[in-house]
Amino acid sequence: MNISGRTLKPLLARYPLGPSTAHFILYDHLDFPDDKVQIRKGGSASGQNGMRSCLDVLGRKNAGEVFQVRIGIDRPTNSVSRSVHGSASPLGKTRAVSVLGASELTPNRL
Repeated sequence: MNISGRTLKPLLARYPLGPSTAHFILYDHLDFPDDKVQIRKGGSASGQNGMRSCLDVLGRKNAGEVFQVRIGIDRPTNSVSRSVHGSASPLGKTRAVSVLGASELTPNRL
C-alpha cells in the first residue's frame, strides 16, 4: 500500500489550502500512454493508491481543491511493481519538470 499522503501533513501545515493558492499533486498513471498528461481539479484517485492516500489525508472537504496531474507511464509488459517503484525514465522526468514549470498551470486557466 502506498502511503504518500503522509508527506502532505507537514506540507499543508506550511502551505495551507485556500482560495488564493493552487496545490498540485503529480502522479504516475499506468493506463495512460507515456505521452499523455491530464490535469483536473478534484475527482477520485482512479485506482492509484498513492493518490488515494493523499485524498484520505486531505479529507472530503479539501480534496476538491487540489489539482491532480496524472502523467502517463504506459503499462509495462513485465513487472508493474518494478516499473512503478523504480526510477522515472528520462522522458518522465522531463515531462514532470515541464508540467511543474508551466506558467499556464494556474487555477484561472484550467
